[in-house]
Amino acid sequence: MSKHFAFDNSIGSIEECLDALQHRDRMPKSSEDFIGFSQYNNFFSPRNNLSTANSDRFCRCRHEKDISTLKHEIEGLKSIFIEKTEHMLHLEVLFQRALNQISYEMEGIDEKVKKISQLETKVTEKLSGSQAQSFHASTCAFPTSHKNLSRSPGEFSFSNNEGEETSNFSFGEIDENIDVHLPREKDCKDFEEFLKKQQSTSLITDKLLEDHEIMQIPYVYDAATTNPGPPQTLSPGDFLSERYRVETVIASTHFSTVVQCQDLFDRKKVCLKVIHNQKETFDQGLDEIKIMNLLQKASRGKLSQKFIVRMIEFFYYKENLHIVYELLGENLFVINSNPAFSHVLQRENLIRITKELLISLSFIHSQGIIHADIKPENILLSFPIAYRRSFHLFDIRLVDFGSSCYATDSLTTYIQSKAYRAPEVIVGGKYDKKIDIWSLGCVIAELITGEVLFEALSMKEMLTKIYMCLGQLPKEGKLLSVYVENQKIIDQEEVKVKFIEEIASGDEALEEFLRALLAVDPNERPTADEALNYRWLSS
Repeated sequence: MSKHFAFDNSIGSIEECLDALQHRDRMPKSSEDFIGFSQYNNFFSPRNNLSTANSDRFCRCRHEKDISTLKHEIEGLKSIFIEKTEHMLHLEVLFQRALNQISYEMEGIDEKVKKISQLETKVTEKLSGSQAQSFHASTCAFPTSHKNLSRSPGEFSFSNNEGEETSNFSFGEIDENIDVHLPREKDCKDFEEFLKKQQSTSLITDKLLEDHEIMQIPYVYDAATTNPGPPQTLSPGDFLSERYRVETVIASTHFSTVVQCQDLFDRKKVCLKVIHNQKETFDQGLDEIKIMNLLQKASRGKLSQKFIVRMIEFFYYKENLHIVYELLGENLFVINSNPAFSHVLQRENLIRITKELLISLSFIHSQGIIHADIKPENILLSFPIAYRRSFHLFDIRLVDFGSSCYATDSLTTYIQSKAYRAPEVIVGGKYDKKIDIWSLGCVIAELITGEVLFEALSMKEMLTKIYMCLGQLPKEGKLLSVYVENQKIIDQEEVKVKFIEEIASGDEALEEFLRALLAVDPNERPTADEALNYRWLSS
């Protein structure tokens, strides 16, 4: 209040000054009233041939000009005063906020001091059985043998001659009448070991945090109840988390059910993946979210430029994990199976699809990820066919990262869909990102012929088809002896298979490209970046 009162008085003083100047201007003018009249007296003398009336008019104009200048300067000072006062009030608010923050932090310090006191009590009890040395301190806190030990004020108890404990210790001057009792050097080392054990068992170190990340999953639940309610259904018209209304069921597998929904908040159609409530599938769903977060962060939110589906959000609702994706068009399996869509997979479009898939795989592999489930069902058009007027310009999106893994993960033979499984995986050999390149070769051959290249009922039959089509077999693997002996299939049976020459139909560039992608030895297979340079993709 005092600041505002002073401010108002100052403004009033300025206003009074202006009124006084205006009042003076209105008063009758005489030659004696003018300030500085004497200095102009000689100027208006008869020698200059000027009349008294003219001299009065000149002085009056000069006086009015001076008054106007003063008024302008006072208005400027008034504006500066108001601005500075407002700035001062703003600083006062900031200062008050800082005081509030300091007060809040002081409350936290009091709590920490309390915990330190509790720890000090425990330490004192632990060392109570040890013998202590006593020395008379005048200029130092510890004896010479203890000077190099790292200590903090709360690590020891200090007492005066009367036995009163003091936990606050200053490293300034010490009263010579105070005896400081310290444990022996051996006890100090034991105490250091004790602190290390306490830290290792009760605190998370910075090194541990460097190797781990935290992912928070929104949990949508009904208020005022712990009962999740009946299992949710996925029929048209049902609601999920009060935001998504189910329209149609797109697909259902052992792992999840995929539905098309209407987002009632954003008024857009989305694809919602409901992970089935089982330990294995739930963990797999968490891996999918983790990998999608990694890819979206690495692409800086521009996954569409990498031809990968975009994840919108994820949440836990009624004992199921839900992942929301952008809604896409038909997958290549549906398109390849429908004669009405045969024009979609013409040569020009097929080359475009292959390029985009290689760009997608190049990006995924650069992040240390193996997709591990490349197949026509997981390659979708960016928009439904019904929304398109032309198929000369369209993009694809790679989806379903539920089976994806890091290249550094433990190897397993249960990976990739069977018809698109690389030979090194079948025989239990070492594998890496090149298994995605093999799957891509199988997909391209299937899109050209309309038939699965290595469709088989068993792994032995599949290896037989690979051998007959490509003339090679894997050379190493834990399961190789189960299928192969002396570089021949054990009890080989006759199978029907398409050869690369048939698939290419005389197109040498295409045949070269397919043989590269379907090289049985993964070391001879190109990377995604290398495959982009093959001449078939530029023909």
